[in-house]
Amino acid sequence: MEEACLYECDANMGAFRKYTDEEKALCKADGVAVGATVTKADGSSYTCVDEWGKNAENAWEIHQMPIKASYADAFYRACANDFFCDSGSFWACKALYHEELERNATRAAELAANKTKAEEEEAARLKAELEAEKDKGLPAWAIALIVVLSAAGLLCCILFVVLVVKEKQGKPMFVTMPDDKDVQMNKA
Repeated sequence: MEEACLYECDANMGAFRKYTDEEKALCKADGVAVGATVTKADGSSYTCVDEWGKNAENAWEIHQMPIKASYADAFYRACANDFFCDSGSFWACKALYHEELERNATRAAELAANKTKAEEEEAARLKAELEAEKDKGLPAWAIALIVVLSAAGLLCCILFVVLVVKEKQGKPMFVTMPDDKDVQMNKA
């Protein structure tokens, strides 16, 4: 559908046609040999393309049309698991497609059953790892570090409280230094 829509609906398609209508008409005309050189209306010459023993020019083939990478990637993802007929008509391919859909549905059900078993095994493994991690506890050095830091924090809090109490009593632990003019020097 995407390819048909691209060929039929894209307004820019004509600029990227591999062969012009004139080249197709000249090479497909009666009596033109395979791979012959023909003269176009503007006087230039054109050599017909020989493919499988006949002139290959056609009106639908495109060449070097720029396509957005995201579009091409989306198209690939959409069709990556699809099957394409290599012969037969569109209607014969349609019947084969529906048969393949039924086979794929059966395979998908089988894979889903296997996936459920694998998911259960993975969940059990992760649960066992979690239980093992819970049982580990903290290492001894981490506990010692926590105790030392807690003791240092408590000591700092006690010193701060003592400073505040002394200040409120009017007996500060730290006093202001007197100005230089108030200090008398002992001259010997």
